[in-house]
Amino acid sequence: MRFTKAEKMVRNKSSNPQKTDRREEILDGAERAFGRKHYHEATMDDIAEVVGVGKGTIYLYFASKEDLFLSAAERKLSQLAEITRAASESGSDAADAIRRIVHAQLDFFVANIEFVRMLFVQLGNFHLGESQSLSDIRQRWLPAMLQTINLTTSAIERGQSEGAFRNVPARDAAMTLDAMIRNCVFMQALDPFTDLATKGQVVETIFLEGMLNHE
Repeated sequence: MRFTKAEKMVRNKSSNPQKTDRREEILDGAERAFGRKHYHEATMDDIAEVVGVGKGTIYLYFASKEDLFLSAAERKLSQLAEITRAASESGSDAADAIRRIVHAQLDFFVANIEFVRMLFVQLGNFHLGESQSLSDIRQRWLPAMLQTINLTTSAIERGQSEGAFRNVPARDAAMTLDAMIRNCVFMQALDPFTDLATKGQVVETIFLEGMLNHE
C-alpha cells in the first residue's frame, strides 16, 4: 500500500510517541519565547535554549520560525475549540451554555497568558516572511477559529429553538460574543491587573440581556 506524504507524516507521528512529545515540548518553548519577546526579536536560538535542545533539533520538526509561530498558535486555537465544545455541552440550557462558554474561554486565556501575549499583542506588529502568505494563515488558523464560532452559534440556535433567545442571526451573535471575550483578554494582556472574572460577568450579563426573549 502506498501513502501520500501527509499520510506518512501522520503515521510517523502516531507510531513514534517520543517524537510527538518532543514536538509538543518545542511548541511549549515557542509559546514562552514568543510571549517574552516580540516575534522579530525571538530567535530559534532563544527557543532552543528554552526547550533545552539544539537549534538543529527544532528544524527537524518545523521548517522555519514562521512555521513554528503558526503551529504554536494553531495548537492553542484547537485547544480553545475543544474547551468551548465541553463548556457548551455541559450547559443545562442555552443560557447556561453561554455562561459556561464565556467563563471557560476566559479561564483558558488566563491559564495561557503567554499565548495571549504572543497572539493578541504581537500579531498586530507581526509580518510574515515572503515564504508565507495570508492564505497560509487562513488555511492553518481558520478551521479552529470557525469551529469555536460554530459551537457558540449552535448554543445560540439551541436557545432560539427553545424560545429563550431572540430571533437574530445566530452566527452574527456568536461573532459578537467572541469579540467581547477577546477584547477582555486583550485588555488583560496589556494590564495584568485586569480582573477577568468581573469582566466575564459583565460580558455574560450584557450578552444574555440582549439575547433573552422577554416576551
